[in-house]
Amino acid sequence: MAFKREEKIYDDCAIILSLNSFLAYKLCGAIAIDWITACTFAPFYDWDKMHWNMELLNELGLDPDKLPREIVPPYEIVGSLKPEIGKELGLTEEIPVVIGTADAQAAALAAGATSANESIMICGTTHLWEIIQSEEPKFMKYFINCHYIFPGLYLSAAALMTTGAVIDWFLKNFLMTTPENSFQMLKTLESQARVIKPGSEGIIVLPYFMGERSPIWDPNAKGLFLGLSLRHTSAHLYRAILEGIAYALKSCEEIFESAGLMPSEVIAIDGASKNKLWMEIISSVLRIPIKSPRPRLSSAAGAGILAGYGVGIFKKKEDLKKFLSYEIIAEPNPKESEEYEKLYQIFKKLYPALKEYMHAL
Repeated sequence: MAFKREEKIYDDCAIILSLNSFLAYKLCGAIAIDWITACTFAPFYDWDKMHWNMELLNELGLDPDKLPREIVPPYEIVGSLKPEIGKELGLTEEIPVVIGTADAQAAALAAGATSANESIMICGTTHLWEIIQSEEPKFMKYFINCHYIFPGLYLSAAALMTTGAVIDWFLKNFLMTTPENSFQMLKTLESQARVIKPGSEGIIVLPYFMGERSPIWDPNAKGLFLGLSLRHTSAHLYRAILEGIAYALKSCEEIFESAGLMPSEVIAIDGASKNKLWMEIISSVLRIPIKSPRPRLSSAAGAGILAGYGVGIFKKKEDLKKFLSYEIIAEPNPKESEEYEKLYQIFKKLYPALKEYMHAL
């Protein structure tokens, strides 16, 4: 384990903090962690007691005093700004410090997710598809599972490893795109790919370009373009990448469906949600409408909203929705959904068939 390999670092450290906990400590001296980030310290976090698993820590010879003793809600005020920090920043020392939380959950809050059965898809360098649940959480090994921001709510997230990153890789290495012309290149590719039929004329992509997380959790999985021929163009490959990522999301959707967690719609946020063709493909593959919040906010905005809730600017979690409206950006095309279903049946067989060879490379 890591603490055995880095024993001196472990012995020398006084306490292990997450980034938001470290910032809170520097700002106000508090040594605390929110209950969402505490989940990332698995397996040392006890879900039922919402505290550290002392038995396991002791069994492994780990010092529980190296972990924050105070585990609090993400909107908890943990102190006030230190006078010297306030002076350095030009702020009054009476400013309260809210502990905050992980970026994905803050982004979900910025999208207006406050109750069970809501679903958020964070579309960026990676994709994170979060579904909020309540009562008895249905946690599955295929997903990242944690508490959500508000008491009694839990979150399961299908986490893909490389999504927008694959598009960047393709643009830079095959089309020699520079930061200055990347936007125009994407616009050109989208217009060209839009006239290509679903299935990219026989290409299927496995988007496992740095291994994969959900649902296979295999660091040795490899990316694949299957079906290439001389008739294919860069637009075919681009569309096939978009479709391959949609198929990867569908492999997670099947598990959500089996657990009775599939929502009736998805809220898409972050940069890739502006890619209309991609959202249309995902919508048709998953057979579910996709909407986007207005205004489009980020995880940083979510952190601000969380602080506002903590200090009482928002009295109820439902108040957060008053500032948002939603726009449907994609709806499933029944004809395309049928075609994608046939192609997905091929996609889902590729990784099991090639896993041995991927690991040998």
